[in-house]
Amino acid sequence: MHFRVATQISVRIKDAIGGVKQVIDILRRRQSTSSLSVAMGNDHDASQLLITGPCLEEAAEELASRNLAFEQDQVILMKMDEVKGKLTEITHSFLESKIELDYICAASSLDQSTQSLIFKVSNIPLASRILDQAA
Repeated sequence: MHFRVATQISVRIKDAIGGVKQVIDILRRRQSTSSLSVAMGNDHDASQLLITGPCLEEAAEELASRNLAFEQDQVILMKMDEVKGKLTEITHSFLESKIELDYICAASSLDQSTQSLIFKVSNIPLASRILDQAA
């Protein structure tokens, strides 16, 4: 099990097609930006684009310079072998330690041997200690 803390940028986009293209173009221009995941979600009046990965500082600077509304958060990125019940065990440990889970995003490899996860939690230092102990 491997994990690390990463930055996640959440961009609210009114014009879904043009807005998404504008943000993706910013990411493409920033050669130091390595986007590990991009996810879209729709709200009532706007779309939300989540970009997770290292080196997002330059992308955030350009988003700000273009007056695009965004938020930055810290998340935990994790990759682990697919073990039945392991995610439930980790989630239970977080909740027992009074760590609030905003969300967990999980994806299995094609052969289902590993999982990649993104945890957005209320207490990253404590969650990191719990993951260290679980490793």
